Amino acid sequence: MHINLPEKRYYKIGEVAKAFGVNTSLIRFWEKEFDVLKPKKNAKGDRKFTPEDIKNLELIY
Repeated sequence: MHINLPEKRYYKIGEVAKAFGVNTSLIRFWEKEFDVLKPKKNAKGDRKFTPEDIKNLELIY
């Protein structure tokens, strides 16, 4: 499976969820369940997923 996301340094959780066709709550659940997922968080607490995180999400998916 190849996820179609534009190339950039960070992705918002909404973009990631849309690319995988899942709810943002599932992404947050996976973050809790799988130690390999460590998205950065900004001051507001918004998750920023790196291309590396996306690769790991593809494996989990």
